[in-house]
Amino acid sequence: MLNCNFFFKFVITMEENYRLFWEDDYQKILQLIAKKRIEKKLTQWDVSKRLGLSESGYFKIEKGTSRLDMIRFLTLINILETSPIDFFQELEKTTPLKKIR
Repeated sequence: MLNCNFFFKFVITMEENYRLFWEDDYQKILQLIAKKRIEKKLTQWDVSKRLGLSESGYFKIEKGTSRLDMIRFLTLINILETSPIDFFQELEKTTPLKKIR
């Protein structure tokens, strides 16, 4: 019989390791989002309203305390008038992301 405590501890440890592995890259993505928002002369309030969030909700995403899901990411990229491909190409030029092997 599977030891549930071991299993849950294993899952939690894997999730923490996953977050630690990707955290630097995630922060780089958020920094580029903020940079592009500022380049477009958009405030956090402007973007939050277009995303259907409160200003504090968007602030938490941009600062990394709330996670950005894929739907909001794609909407945000559209608000910033870029494509996902262009966004990640720019990101890769400035700060290469980790490679999975």
